[in-house]
Amino acid sequence: MSHKSPWVMIKGIIFDLFGTIIYEMREKQRFVEFAELIGKDWNDYNYRKLYEVYFASRKIPNFREPTIALLKTLNIPYNEELINKLVSVLNDFTPQSFRMYDDAKSVLYVLKNKYKLALLTNVTSPVFDAVWQRFKLENIFDGIVCSFQINTVKPDKRAFTAALNAINLTRDNVIYVGDSFKEDIRGAENFGMIAVLIDREGKHPQYENRIERLHELRRFLA
Repeated sequence: MSHKSPWVMIKGIIFDLFGTIIYEMREKQRFVEFAELIGKDWNDYNYRKLYEVYFASRKIPNFREPTIALLKTLNIPYNEELINKLVSVLNDFTPQSFRMYDDAKSVLYVLKNKYKLALLTNVTSPVFDAVWQRFKLENIFDGIVCSFQINTVKPDKRAFTAALNAINLTRDNVIYVGDSFKEDIRGAENFGMIAVLIDREGKHPQYENRIERLHELRRFLA
């Protein structure tokens, strides 16, 4: 894909959150441990999307109800001990558990001077509440769209539509930046949007629109 003609019309940038802007050291560990306790593999894409449907596609007061609903759907026998153990695993975080990547804050504030910025994330409401306490995201982003607010998760096209609506732009003058190849990159491309992969661990060297640090975005925006 050529960088020349499409990029000059860019007026806004939509960012993924986890793995793109912020991270949590135990995030994946919590999900892996939860999956193992019920005999599942977090790397199984179908299981992961089912988990997101129950936990991240609507606002939840706590993790207990969606945990029980997921187990019922999977026909997994459970008792109070298992429920408590699973909920305890998911609750193992605080606002201080989350960190912003070193390159994120400075790059975002520079971009904010020229572009409309939106956030689009698949996230549970309890986790996002903690993130909201930790970071002043409203000072950075012009629009924030969480999966639990719109009752769907990426790569559903409705999620990308909601993010565009949040900043009043069209897919033709916005780029999407994220770290997940399926949810973020393929999702945005299937929606008809230009996508840039933030590949911090160098897993997809073959993908053309790829960066390893956020400051590299400027080569696409020049």
